[in-house]
Formats: sequence, C-alpha cells, structure tokens
Amino acid sequence: MCKVLNVSRSAYYDWLKGPATSRKFWDQKIAEQIRAVFYKSRQTYGHRRLKKVLDCCGMRVGKDRIRRVMREMKLVPIHRRKFKLTTDSS
Repeated sequence: MCKVLNVSRSAYYDWLKGPATSRKFWDQKIAEQIRAVFYKSRQTYGHRRLKKVLDCCGMRVGKDRIRRVMREMKLVPIHRRKFKLTTDSS
C-alpha cells in the first residue's frame, strides 16, 4: 500500500497513529478526577454518584462517558452489604 501511495512506511504508521483528539485529551482530564473521587469514596461510587460529585465540582460530564472511562480504567465499585441480624440474641 505504501508503494501505491508513494509514501515511506514510517510516514504511513505515523499518520495511522494520528494526533491525539480533543476527546482523548478531555477523557484523560476526566479520568484524573474520576480516579481521585473513586478512591476517596473507598471504591464504592459508581457512575451515578460520580456524576453527582463531578457536577458539584463544576465538571459537566455525561454518565455514559463516565461509565466508558471507568471501564477503560478497569474501575469497578465495591458493593457493601448491609448488616443483617440473623439470630435473636435474647
């Protein structure tokens, strides 16, 4: 293909990588905030609570974007179970 286009192989692969898009740039900025809030919450906040916190901080981010960024960073919230009394001690 490089011969057909009369381009060097290294130039083709440089073009293929391409410059960082604005979406990737903002995803990195959002990822920093998400990681900070996620670990501050002891890894319990999911995308809904993270969206509320980020909205309060002034960052307008959609829940689907938060979910995608969390999935890319492999952040999975821990679900804490409520204490359930199973026996009557008296």
